[in-house]
Amino acid sequence: NIYLLQEVYLDLIKSDYMEIMGIQFKFSDDIWDFSSLAKDGRDPRGLYYSFTGNDVILSSSHKDLLKLFIMYLIYQYGIYRSNNKHNFRVARSFLNYLQNTLNKDLFSVKKEDVAKFLVINNPQYNTEIKNKQSLKAFFEFTSLISKNIMTADMLQYLNDCDRTMVKSINEQ
Repeated sequence: NIYLLQEVYLDLIKSDYMEIMGIQFKFSDDIWDFSSLAKDGRDPRGLYYSFTGNDVILSSSHKDLLKLFIMYLIYQYGIYRSNNKHNFRVARSFLNYLQNTLNKDLFSVKKEDVAKFLVINNPQYNTEIKNKQSLKAFFEFTSLISKNIMTADMLQYLNDCDRTMVKSINEQ
């Protein structure tokens, strides 16, 4: 189970029934589908969140934490922010890797676990930087509602990027 410091997030889990922009769903659902809200010309898959699947098996506590993260992103930045989906994918993939490859819980994660995940999943430098930012956002959120999981060396690692190199890669 997740130890939540913020009572409001625990209340979200307990209430189960949710509504965002007229779409009703349950917090406990494994799929949150907001694709009917897609604007003309926008890909509706960016508004579809699946918390399980053939390649994703998460514990209920990791799944709840991921759902709370998505709720936070939607309420903080709006449902149409494209980065929400990227952050979701990276966090879901990392939790799956942590749980099913390393047999670890999120609260025992080390900088080396993060570095290995990024190397395995992100061969391109600019993708690695974007994924570092997504993991940092997820870890900051987790630390906000639960206990701090980000050590000083992990924060330094996640912040370490050469923006000039990213820009030159993107210009090629």
